[in-house]
Amino acid sequence: MKKQGKRIAESRFLVGGITAAALLATVLSGCGKSETEKPAASSSPAPKQSEAAKTSEPPMEINWMLRTNVSALPENSYGQKYIEEKFNVKLKVTSIGYDDYQQKQKILLSSGTVPDVFYAATPADLKKFQSMGILAEVPMKSIEQHAPGIFAGINKYAASSWYIPNVEGKNYGLPTYYYSGQFASRAVWRTDLLKKAGIDKIPDTLEELEAAFAALKKIGVTGMTSRGNSEFAAFLQIFGAHGVMPTQWELKSGKAVNGATQPEAKQALTLLADWYKKGYIDPEFVTGKDTQQKVLDGKVAMFDYVGADTFPSWVEAQKKANPDAKIEMAPPPQGPGGRSTWAWGLTGNSWVFGKQLEKQPEKMNKILQIFDKLQNDEELYRGMFWGVQGTHWDYIDPAKGVEGGLKYLPPYNDGAERDKLGMDGSYANLFVQQPNPAIADKYYDQALLKVQREYNYPRVGLFGKADAVPDAGKYWPDMMKLKVETYAKIVNGTLPVSAFDDFVKQWNDLGGTVLEKNANELYQQLKIDK
Repeated sequence: MKKQGKRIAESRFLVGGITAAALLATVLSGCGKSETEKPAASSSPAPKQSEAAKTSEPPMEINWMLRTNVSALPENSYGQKYIEEKFNVKLKVTSIGYDDYQQKQKILLSSGTVPDVFYAATPADLKKFQSMGILAEVPMKSIEQHAPGIFAGINKYAASSWYIPNVEGKNYGLPTYYYSGQFASRAVWRTDLLKKAGIDKIPDTLEELEAAFAALKKIGVTGMTSRGNSEFAAFLQIFGAHGVMPTQWELKSGKAVNGATQPEAKQALTLLADWYKKGYIDPEFVTGKDTQQKVLDGKVAMFDYVGADTFPSWVEAQKKANPDAKIEMAPPPQGPGGRSTWAWGLTGNSWVFGKQLEKQPEKMNKILQIFDKLQNDEELYRGMFWGVQGTHWDYIDPAKGVEGGLKYLPPYNDGAERDKLGMDGSYANLFVQQPNPAIADKYYDQALLKVQREYNYPRVGLFGKADAVPDAGKYWPDMMKLKVETYAKIVNGTLPVSAFDDFVKQWNDLGGTVLEKNANELYQQLKIDK
C-alpha cells in the first residue's frame, strides 16, 4: 500500500487569499530558530555521546529540511541532537508538516532559501528543482565512496531507485527505500458465503473465480467489488492474472511500454465486462466507496485490495458486524499471464542537495556518511529509529532480545509523540526516511512479516514509479483521468470493449507517445530492469 512516512493519503495545500510573502513568513516561523537561543524546556534528553563525536574540530553546520507527519518539529528534538552528537555537526532544521510540505517547500526554494539537504517528495519535484538550477549533482562514485552501504543496498534491493534522481544521465540525489512497498495487496473473502453457495475452497484460478461468482449470485450475493475510481487499484488482481498492470511501465521485447495500453489489458477488460453483465461485479464499483462495509454486510463476497497489515482490523470489524461470519485472505488468482498484483516496490524517492554543495564537497560527503551510518549501522539505527532503551522502548521478551521483538513504551507508543522526537516508526524516520531492508526485516513485527510474505505476488513497474519518466508531471494527470473513466465505462457496459482501441489513441495524443519516448530514453541511460 502506498504510505511513505505518513499515515494519511497524499499532500494537499490551499493558499486561499494568503500572499506568497505572508506564507513565506509563516513557513519560516516554523523553521529552526537561531543557534544562540536556549533549548526549550520540553526538549528531549540528549543521547549518549559517541566516541566518534568526541573531537576538537568545530561542528560542521548543516541546513536540513525535512517533512514531518503532522506539524513543525520542536527545536532540539531527540533526532536532531542524536545526529549532532554522533557526527559532530550542528543542524539548522527546517521542518514542514506532511500536508503542506510540497507547496511550502516550493515557496521557500523559489525565494532563494535552499537548504544543504532536503527531501524531494516526488520524481516530478526533483526534476523541477533540477530545472531551477538549485540542485547539486551527486556523482555515483561519491555515493559509492561515502555511502557504500546505501550504494550496495540500493543495487541489491531497489536498483530501479536510480531512475528517480536521474536527469539526462546525471545523478541528482540519494535514493531512499520504501520498505512496505515490497508487499502486495491481498484479496479478502467471506468464506462462509462461499460455503453457503456450495464452494468448499477459495477460488485459485480465473475459471474457479467465475464459477464461484455464478454460485454466489444464486444465493443473492455479488461476487466482487473493487476500487474502480483508482488509477492503479481497480481490479488489479484480474489484470495481474493477464500479465499486465495498467499504468506501470514494463519491458516488452526490450522496449518500455505502458501497461494501460497493452493487448493484455484489453483481454482483462473483456472478461470484466462480461462478469459485470452477468451480475458478478458490484454495480457501484466505480465509486470505490463502502467496499469494506459491503463485505462485512454480506452483500459482496470478495474485495481485491487489502494489505496484510490491515487485515486484522477487517477480522475485528467482521466479528462485531456478524460473529458467525468468516473472513480470510487469499492470493491473487492464476490466469493466462500468471498471478500478480500491484506493488510499489522498494523504490522510494530521494534526498537532494543544494547547488552550493558542489563547492563544498566535504559537506556533501559528510551528509552522505551520516545517511549511510544511520541506515546501515544497527546500533545507530536502533538509537535513531527507536530511541533510548528504557525510555522510548524495551524488549518484548528480554531473554530473546531483538529476536523477541521491540515495543515502544508509553507515551511513545503513540506515533504523534514519536513525531515530536523526530522519529516515526521501526522502519521510518523523519531525518533518515528508511533503513537498509535487511535491518528493517530484523526489527519488523515478525508475526506480521510472516503474514506479509505469505501470498505475496508483487508486480513492480520498470521504473519503480510510473511518474519517474521525464515530463510525466505535465501529462500524467490528464492521462490518469482518461484511464480511470474509460476503464470503468468499458467494465460497466457504458462503452463497448472495442472502445479500448479509441482509448489507446486518446492516451497517446494526451501525452502517451511523448512519455513512451521519454521512458525508452530513460531506460537506455541506465538499463536497469529490476
